[in-house]
Amino acid sequence: MQKAYEEYKPKSITVIAADPSTMEILGLANMPTFNPNEFWKYASDPGVFFNHAIKTRFEPGSTFKIVPLAGAVEENLFDSDATFMSGSIRIKGYGKPLFDQKRSGYGEISFLEGVKRSSNVAFVKLGYEMLGPEKLLQYVDDFGFNDLTGIDLPGEISGIVNPTPNNVSENATIAFGHGKVLVTPIQQLTAISAIANGGKLMVPHVVKATTDPNTGKTTVTQPQVVRQVISEESARETSSYLEQVVADLVHGTGRHAYIEGYSVAGKTGTAIKPDGKGGYDRDKVHSSFLGYAPANNPKIVVYVGIDEPANAAGGGAAAGPVFKEIVSEALSYMGVPKVTSGDGGSVSISVKNAPSAQRSAPDLTEKNNAGGQKIAD
Repeated sequence: MQKAYEEYKPKSITVIAADPSTMEILGLANMPTFNPNEFWKYASDPGVFFNHAIKTRFEPGSTFKIVPLAGAVEENLFDSDATFMSGSIRIKGYGKPLFDQKRSGYGEISFLEGVKRSSNVAFVKLGYEMLGPEKLLQYVDDFGFNDLTGIDLPGEISGIVNPTPNNVSENATIAFGHGKVLVTPIQQLTAISAIANGGKLMVPHVVKATTDPNTGKTTVTQPQVVRQVISEESARETSSYLEQVVADLVHGTGRHAYIEGYSVAGKTGTAIKPDGKGGYDRDKVHSSFLGYAPANNPKIVVYVGIDEPANAAGGGAAAGPVFKEIVSEALSYMGVPKVTSGDGGSVSISVKNAPSAQRSAPDLTEKNNAGGQKIAD
């Protein structure tokens, strides 16, 4: 985060990491930040105390495309080999075309390539034309974007996805994360975790356990499932497409998050920010990356959001490398072995340090300084 903060000089950066199988928050950080031991020094800049992870709403852009993708897969509407003409699309009842990021498009491409290239046209077809506005909004609700996640931190706000009924442009642009759609980072993380863990929307939590000082009784926070959003089979299929977003080092927008030896599934986002006058300012973007690894058995899911990076750097280029560095070191720390393909086979390579050796600490209870130092050494 620090390297990205110094390079892109954004308004803020937010990173959240979680275990998608339990939704235990493994790490959460914002920049700019503060030293809590000297909090009075920041009176002139109260923004440093703001927890963007749970309190900031924004148009997400393409990271939101996980919703129509998962919905189309669940409804058996996604045909990876079917083709469409990229570049622009006109929808009935709206006079202007909706464009891909590259307005000239990529010619006639498959829907799978559309996912890898993050084609807006592909997702308008999937979310607006195939699923339809009503069913798309149902999946938006099912993935939790109009509710609080319920994380055990103070001050969480909800996202707002409220297109005007019968307004075709508002309902169509939701499919690629723009317009009448505002989300929070923790909602995004919780939603993609539901794809990573087999289709279960779960409540994220920070507190691992509490111990009563009077009785000594410890209560461990149990994983809490809100609902089954999509089937396990649909979750696996959706995950396979998100994996190719990263693995395709030519067309994949997530290629900067590729980690040698690990399968990574993810989605980039580069949302042009509103200018406050009813339009958009192309010089200001919210760049993000949302993903998990290993794709076939996820141990960690990470959200990286960078608000207004310099030169309007995109989510793949700016946020992807932050994800890559965090996850590559985290998987090693967790003891997850790398897998390399050679001679048609897969070979597991053990990491240098077992997680037990890294995570355990010696018992220094009732030891004096000298005795404690000897044990620690």
